[in-house]
Amino acid sequence: TPDVAATSLKTIYEQSQSPDSQYEVVGVVTQPPKRRKRRGKEIPSPVGLVAEELGIYTLCPEKARDAEFLDELENDVRPDLCITAAYGQYLPKRFLALPKFGTLNIHPSLLPRWRGASPVQRSLEAGDNPVGVSVLFTVSKMDAGPIVAQESLEIDENEQATTLLPTLFDIGTKSLIDAL
Repeated sequence: TPDVAATSLKTIYEQSQSPDSQYEVVGVVTQPPKRRKRRGKEIPSPVGLVAEELGIYTLCPEKARDAEFLDELENDVRPDLCITAAYGQYLPKRFLALPKFGTLNIHPSLLPRWRGASPVQRSLEAGDNPVGVSVLFTVSKMDAGPIVAQESLEIDENEQATTLLPTLFDIGTKSLIDAL
């Protein structure tokens, strides 16, 4: 779970704390902690660290299809809406069926172009300009759900994926919050 997802979580959480917010963050799902060195201690993902810092209930399943995880999500967390940002695992139908308002995803490309992994790198390699970000509902087929919002961004020819990805996630997070 990359840093861009942690930044999105922090922005979404901070917005949820404003008096006029229409939502609250009831939990976070992230990749399990990993050892960074052979004998080192386990370190939470960047999203896990932010969730811990903010005091948000956190689930770290090995796989999103784990029955115990899905039971806990359904019976204890009970989200009305799920939001994904660079989660990195396929979401099973049972997960997608849990939130009554569905699951929204921040995807850093102007869909339908560049569905799937590494869309920023692929759009830069192809010379796309503008590039952009899409907020869409998650369905079983990869990055194929109804699009809720799209923002495009003109870039210069020397743009790098390492700087463009965080910019697109910032824009996508703001679009997602506006859509809520």
